Amino acid sequence: MQRTSIFRKFVRTTLWIVLMISLVLSCASIFLVSKLSGDDSRRLMRSEAGRETQCLDARLSQARQAVQIIYDFASERKAGNTAKVGFYGAFTQSVHGMAESIAHLTDGVQAVYMCMDPGLTLEKGENPGFFCSQTREEGEAERHSIYNMPAHLTELFGTELLDQEEARTEGIWLMPRKSAGGQGWIISYLLPWFSKEGEPVGIIGMDLDFGDTMQLTGTAELYKSGRVILADMDRKLQYTYAGETGVAEQELPAGLHNYIARMRTDDQILFYLTEEEGKQLVCTNPLINGMQLIVSVPMKAVNADRNQLMILSIVLTLVMFGLAVTIVVKRTVRIVSPLKKLTQITEQYARGDWSESYVCQTSDELQELAESIETMAKTTQSYINNLDSFAKTDSLTGLKNRNCYLEYVQKLKSQEQQVYGVAVCDINFLKTVNDSAGHEAGDELICRAARYICEIFDHSPVFRTGGDEFVVILKGRDFGNRDVLLQDFEEGQRWEREEAARSGEQPLAIAIGMAVCPTDSRDFDEVFQRADERMYENKRGIKGEMA
Repeated sequence: MQRTSIFRKFVRTTLWIVLMISLVLSCASIFLVSKLSGDDSRRLMRSEAGRETQCLDARLSQARQAVQIIYDFASERKAGNTAKVGFYGAFTQSVHGMAESIAHLTDGVQAVYMCMDPGLTLEKGENPGFFCSQTREEGEAERHSIYNMPAHLTELFGTELLDQEEARTEGIWLMPRKSAGGQGWIISYLLPWFSKEGEPVGIIGMDLDFGDTMQLTGTAELYKSGRVILADMDRKLQYTYAGETGVAEQELPAGLHNYIARMRTDDQILFYLTEEEGKQLVCTNPLINGMQLIVSVPMKAVNADRNQLMILSIVLTLVMFGLAVTIVVKRTVRIVSPLKKLTQITEQYARGDWSESYVCQTSDELQELAESIETMAKTTQSYINNLDSFAKTDSLTGLKNRNCYLEYVQKLKSQEQQVYGVAVCDINFLKTVNDSAGHEAGDELICRAARYICEIFDHSPVFRTGGDEFVVILKGRDFGNRDVLLQDFEEGQRWEREEAARSGEQPLAIAIGMAVCPTDSRDFDEVFQRADERMYENKRGIKGEMA
């Protein structure tokens, strides 16, 4: 079964956690950005529509107040004797002066006028009315006679427009139209006069330069592609500021017309509309003249900032993820490296290689683990050494045993041009001692023999290869003194036998045979065989002597 490293497991798990956290944070940031961006867009639309509405309503309200002032002034002057000859002339002149002064103080005025019902004025043969317009070239007021009044004013008499209840209280706003000279666009506000019987008898009004008024909307900047338009009362036509050309008139798009027509209200409306150009965010505000101000922005422009924020959020998430990956990998390497080293060390220990140790200084659980493994390794090594020594040591005499002897001989055979001697020793009468005095006496005899052999060959390894057999490998100084040592060994044995004969005790009788490499042979087995033969010859001699 293929194993997966801790490094991979740790990195994989950590990266999954980091990835999930990054995805959650990214989705949350995208959601928040989208929501906040949408809220900001709608708030900006409402604010811009409100600002534009206030600006336009201020211009329209100024004109309405100006007309109301003229109307109140004229009403006071008309309270005199209208039957008096020359009354209307003086009346008209005073109102005209007042109207002209007011017009100069009112922004965007194209014309100011007072017009009586032609049928009423002509009967008296007087001309109670005036029409003052601003000439484009010089900006001066130009007065027209009643007979040169614009047709749209004189034609109002006899129409239902002046009879409406709203006209009696609020006045009348006329929708944008081109001026009589066709030089520009105007929008008019009228206040009608009524007789005691409630019949309309005259009009005081003011024409505003609609192009100049529309220019106020040209300063609006919404996402660089937004637009501000005005819709007429019927929501069929739209007017936009066209720069130097003035005002552009177009039909209101069907979708926008249908939506606004259904939502007739005096409140601000914010909605989404899908047109040929794409989805639009639209905000509408009613004006005091009955028109509708419409602010429209393509959703592509609205979402541009949001998309940039989303891209930035995603990029930041990826960057943070990359940093997290880098940090995780580096930290994992720092954590796993000691584990890898510990694994290598334990594998060496398992192979019996105790030559290398590892000192971990991480000041954490890994250091404790490394110290525990090192302590265990030392304990195990000591135990193995003890086992090895026990396996190669004779438990009775403390000498090297047969296993150690065979290992030593194997190494000796692998070496060339060796000079050594082999002495084979055998204890005589061991079986007799075991049978007569017991095995404890026999063991004591073996120990005495081991001590004796070691005293003679004190610079050579001595091996107990059997129950009563010993082998000595003579090298170095002992090899050089082999003849003297062999003589000392035999003399000591004779002295042991003589002492035993006088005391009546069992003597320590050890037979010995020695052979030399390369004198006797260069092969160890042959050298051993020659030494063993000589040992048996010595053994037979000792038995014959003691018999």
